[in-house]
Amino acid sequence: MEVTRAQLELHRMNTGFRKVPVRCANQMVRQLLYRFSGNMEANVIIGGVDRTGTHLFCTRFDGTTDTVPFTSLGSGNLAAMSMLESRWTEGLDEQAAHDLACDAVFVGMENDLNSGGRACLCIIRSDFSVHWKVQSPYPNKTSPMRSLLLAIRHGCTSVLSTIEHQVVPWGETPAGCKASVSGPGGRLDPGPGETGNRRRGAETLGPPKAKRRRLDTDEPAK
Repeated sequence: MEVTRAQLELHRMNTGFRKVPVRCANQMVRQLLYRFSGNMEANVIIGGVDRTGTHLFCTRFDGTTDTVPFTSLGSGNLAAMSMLESRWTEGLDEQAAHDLACDAVFVGMENDLNSGGRACLCIIRSDFSVHWKVQSPYPNKTSPMRSLLLAIRHGCTSVLSTIEHQVVPWGETPAGCKASVSGPGGRLDPGPGETGNRRRGAETLGPPKAKRRRLDTDEPAK
């Protein structure tokens, strides 16, 4: 980040000390990550305000980026994203966005052991002012939950077809089946013919046929 900050300052000086667009900062980070071919495992969220409005970018370690209204990264991003998706709406005021960001961060902490114990907020206003705020520990005793519980009514999914499978205990014959069995294990009758004779034959514990044939043809040692 220090390298990117220095490059942005040089870019601002070379362009007549004009405010650097947020897209320019994101492009510099993308080029830096792409140069290392994904070996620099750093995922960053870049946000800011310029003369064209507010911008938020989600840039991953391989240099790919997305323009998103809200996002989360890190080891607890799944829990944080669920909180953001359930409560984020367009036109949030500063206090509502502050509470939503804190709840999303602390939910990610509770669902991941590798997260820290405090939330550091960076508030960027439309007048280009930046305000930092650290909130720790979580002010409420209970964890923030979804405002609407997920409830599925019975009968919402229609049954298109039904297939019944008969379960028969081991050793018993299914109803309507006339197959003859022999022995308590439920093994089928070998049947007539050559196939049946092979099935009736006693199992040999000797070597395989190819090995027995080779042993029979070998001459005895002298």
